[in-house]
Amino acid sequence: MSNICTNCDTENSFDAKFCKSCGYSLPKQNPIEEVIHPKTEKKVVKKKSNLLVVIGTVLGFFATFFLVQFFFNNDNSIDKEMKAVADELNKTCPVQVDEYTVLENTVALPGKIFQYNYKLIGLDKSEVNLDTVRKYVYPGILENIKTNPSMEPQRKRDVTFKYYYKDKNGAFVDEYVVKPNDYK
Repeated sequence: MSNICTNCDTENSFDAKFCKSCGYSLPKQNPIEEVIHPKTEKKVVKKKSNLLVVIGTVLGFFATFFLVQFFFNNDNSIDKEMKAVADELNKTCPVQVDEYTVLENTVALPGKIFQYNYKLIGLDKSEVNLDTVRKYVYPGILENIKTNPSMEPQRKRDVTFKYYYKDKNGAFVDEYVVKPNDYK
């Protein structure tokens, strides 16, 4: 190591007190150990603090995630209850609803969706006038959801209802989806 003169920029030995060229007093130099050691300590302290920040952030994220799941996401329990209701209803299926319609089964789908699967007996898809069906069927479905006392638990839990219709051959005819905003 050398000591540079601030007056004439001459390189001098590290332990020299005066410049060998101009005689100017050289700045006092700290020993190497003192310069490196404090920097090393600061880096270690900084690494420790960064590690604590990362650990704190990760723990905070997981704590927040689980709290949100616990308090705001009860869909799993509602979905399980709806599955039990669907299983119970399916024990009585198929049920003839009217002269044209049979309820074949019900299904509880994820996300608080309850689906009714109907079959139009004696009708082929080509024989169904969708405009007429939509004009009379959907209002009846909506009125039933709004007023039927047995549907009160589902209404309170904001369940979405799906009504799936197929013809006598099993071909899709129409589907109605009734969301909470529709029946509230």
